[in-house]
Amino acid sequence: MGLFIADSISKAQSANPPRALHHAAGCTLPCQVNHFLLELCSSLCQPKTSPTAHPEYQRHRFRTFFATRFIAGSKHLPYRVCLNLKNPFSLSTLRRQTSGRAYVPEVDGLRFIAILSVVVFHIAVQSLDQPHLSAINDLMAPVVHNGNRGVELFFVISGFILGLPFARHRLTGAPMMRIRDYFLRRVTRLEPPYIVIMLLRGLLLLVVSHQTFKVLLPHLAASLFYCHSLIYGHMSTINPPVWSLEVEIQFYCLAPILGWLIFSFPKATIVRRAAMVVVILACGLVQQLYLNPHSGLGLTILDSIQYFLAGFLLCDLYVVGWENIRSHWLWDVVCIPLWVWVFWWNSHWYHVFLPLACVVLYTGAFKGPLMRAFFRNPVVSTIGGMCYSIYLTHNLVLSKADALFRPLANQTSPNPFAVWSITAVITALVFSVGLVYYIFLERPCMERDWPQKLAVRLGLRHAEEAKPAARA
Repeated sequence: MGLFIADSISKAQSANPPRALHHAAGCTLPCQVNHFLLELCSSLCQPKTSPTAHPEYQRHRFRTFFATRFIAGSKHLPYRVCLNLKNPFSLSTLRRQTSGRAYVPEVDGLRFIAILSVVVFHIAVQSLDQPHLSAINDLMAPVVHNGNRGVELFFVISGFILGLPFARHRLTGAPMMRIRDYFLRRVTRLEPPYIVIMLLRGLLLLVVSHQTFKVLLPHLAASLFYCHSLIYGHMSTINPPVWSLEVEIQFYCLAPILGWLIFSFPKATIVRRAAMVVVILACGLVQQLYLNPHSGLGLTILDSIQYFLAGFLLCDLYVVGWENIRSHWLWDVVCIPLWVWVFWWNSHWYHVFLPLACVVLYTGAFKGPLMRAFFRNPVVSTIGGMCYSIYLTHNLVLSKADALFRPLANQTSPNPFAVWSITAVITALVFSVGLVYYIFLERPCMERDWPQKLAVRLGLRHAEEAKPAARA
């Protein structure tokens, strides 16, 4: 019976092509219903040899048919997209897309630690700004007082990621990334989420906080061009946490030069790595002795360069001789207490030792069995992959989150369980808002050809014109 229906459908389609029938002038409602039934039967009667005969596709063929016809608007979506439509919030769907080689979940797992520490630290800072919540801050401070070191953890990760193409080219002879592609990729990948959140923050300050446009505009313009700290000597008044993104941009501009200088001696491996260690320690000592961290220069790369160089050192280890570093449980024995030390040790000298500690910790994330299992965990690595969206939006959420602490206000001894439970709720709320921002704005921008796709969607270009540009 199924073969008879399929044969009838093929004859009907050859006589009356569905697309022409659907778009013919004066097509009546019964005609459209008949066309829909033909498509439904055709979807259910796919031959066994069809690509859509995959068992997972067949199991969800009803759902994918209705999703692609009425949600996506086309039955010609790729099979992978059809499967993802059954669960758009699956971890595989939410995982970040990489621009280079295979996805490395350990890196996103490290990002998870960094963003979690920053968010919890800023929750405590919000309570510090409220006099009636001082007891809550006193309770949280001993645990999260060094959570802002998550920013330095991000710097090391950036040094590692950005240094990889230059290290592979100089040390192993891999093809060189074109500088034009290097900068263009960062503009198309990072700028749209950043610009949207900054304009939204500026609009809220204009409408809700009643700031004048004349006062707001210069700070907004300086923040959009990543030079607010350089011009005004303090964090952005539009979105204060983006000061670290200004430092990242400064490093993006320097990375090609540093990569060319550092990795220019492929055969002198020991000398090259020893020189990086010496420079990292020297930068920390000079900053400690001569640089005022509370000045405007404390918000520039001059106060953080050693962390990016630590990422370069890790990159050197990863590209040359990584397989010679054995996976062993001793990495776990060393790294677990070292993670505690990172967030617990109180000293102004941490700028000197933290970069090299990060090299050990990040190596342990790959080589320690327990560390590797944690950082490769799908939930941990997926949330870590959303860190950019969470970082951009978290201050917007936290500006009103202190209301959740009001039941504990003015208590001299607040219940620790209640305080940490509310902190967990606020953190989950921050991550949820970041998730939405990630899905609708950041992740689409991870597609290399999203500008071409957008132009096609807006009718500015034809699909045939966009394909060659996307391949290029």
